[in-house]
Amino acid sequence: MKPRFLPLVLIGLSVSVSACSVEKSVNPTSPTTSTSTTTTNTTTTRTTVATWASSTADLPKGAGCSNFKWNLTGETSTSLSGDFSLLCLGAVAVTGTATGTVSGATVTIAGLGTAAGQGVPTGCTFTITATGTIEGTNALPLTYNAETCLGTIKGRETLRRSTPAQPAPIPEPVPEPPAPPTPPTPPAPPPTPQSNDAIDLNNVTIVLGPTNVGSWPQTSTVTGTKAMDHYLCIYHTQLGQWPSTLFFDDPNTLLEGNQWVIANIGGRWYGGAADWYRPGQACKDVTPDSIARDAFYNPSMEPLRSWVPAVGEQFGVFSTTPARMWPNMRTLDQRTNVVLVRWGQ
Repeated sequence: MKPRFLPLVLIGLSVSVSACSVEKSVNPTSPTTSTSTTTTNTTTTRTTVATWASSTADLPKGAGCSNFKWNLTGETSTSLSGDFSLLCLGAVAVTGTATGTVSGATVTIAGLGTAAGQGVPTGCTFTITATGTIEGTNALPLTYNAETCLGTIKGRETLRRSTPAQPAPIPEPVPEPPAPPTPPTPPAPPPTPQSNDAIDLNNVTIVLGPTNVGSWPQTSTVTGTKAMDHYLCIYHTQLGQWPSTLFFDDPNTLLEGNQWVIANIGGRWYGGAADWYRPGQACKDVTPDSIARDAFYNPSMEPLRSWVPAVGEQFGVFSTTPARMWPNMRTLDQRTNVVLVRWGQ
């Protein structure tokens, strides 16, 4: 195997370690390599050999992973090593180091890292092993097994290699334009709609997201909902109008906000920021078993984590600007009103 394939391999570890959803394929973007001479079986003397980043076609569900980034710092014809980072379960940041061995087209990887996030125990560790065989010139299917403080994760992931775009030429300097005229006074903003929440958010125990979300201005009104297998849809007047932002600085993935879920458990209301959604995206793919389990992944988020809605059960939903990892990716801190829906309707 030629050395140029080696940077492809260890990014597989970041996929493996992340405990990602096994249904997605990662497409690395923007790899950059430094220039130096390498001889067979001799470690390259460079601070960073290559940088790889990956993105997904959709924002991850609660059980998925994204935002893979990896810096290869050591490389020979039979071994490699480096540092990596990624995001799992929508709110858990993972960092670590790993080593890999290469024999022909077969790759074996082992690594160790830590995870951090709301509700994750301090010093949460994981170990990972992964194997795969290079196909063609730029594909590597991997099978992995990870042991973490949140449990065991097994799966498969396929990695692909891409080439960085050339930098744009530096434009010629232009004369400084004259000062623009003073802009007219903008019109007064429209009045903020009054809250008509079906559930008083002051009486809700928030397990994930800002606990003061009830004080966020209600600038959008829910116009329709759907709650059934594979569809949790919240349509509202500002859908696609709230500003978008980069999803963890990934230039290929834009984010508009979060869906929220509120359940009545034992006579008390529990709620939290659940799935992310893209600009203008009203519907997310959830089932009774996954609506709470995947979004509220940590045992500290009980009893909402174990909630499974029955057919006809009533619960609350609303949408906000980004809130699941607030204040990260913060935009306007605005929300819709809270409405009641029944599962299966």
